[in-house]
Amino acid sequence: MRRVRDLVTVAALSATVVLAVVGCSSSGTKDSTTTTTSTTSASNRSFEISTADGQVSLSLDGNLPPGWPDTFPVPDGASPAGSGSLAKDGSGKLVGVFTGTMSPQDAYDFYKSSTAYTVDGSQAVGAGPAYVGTVTFSGTYEGRVTVLSKGGSTTIVIVIDAGSDADTNDTGSSGTTTAA
Repeated sequence: MRRVRDLVTVAALSATVVLAVVGCSSSGTKDSTTTTTSTTSASNRSFEISTADGQVSLSLDGNLPPGWPDTFPVPDGASPAGSGSLAKDGSGKLVGVFTGTMSPQDAYDFYKSSTAYTVDGSQAVGAGPAYVGTVTFSGTYEGRVTVLSKGGSTTIVIVIDAGSDADTNDTGSSGTTTAA
């Protein structure tokens, strides 16, 4: 029963994150979002979400997606929690999910001040366990990062264009941890 409850919690969290990512788009359109949750085992939790930006598939198995760039910055103490993809009309995005013990504010500040890309916009709301921050970026990488607190740890969801960086990690098993 606890595993089912955990899966529902993870699905709700990820749906919230995706809604936050989609909700921060500048298109101004409001479309419905549907969630389909499925699991293949306790260690491989996965689900899909249909959004106005396309179909989002997430798997919280601890592995990053194939093609994840080795050089994308990750705060010290963050580790891979899962991966996903976003596809619509032939274009795709990679989704990397990380967790860490740093505060969500510290993770947000890390991404807001990173020199690995150009910060195009940022916003944050809340505090402590109710904190959510989003940074949009372009340049070497193009995409968005959303950080939030969940269950006493920080969750970082990074959505980047599939072709953002030529130096990629084909194994999809790790990320580069660097200081800001």
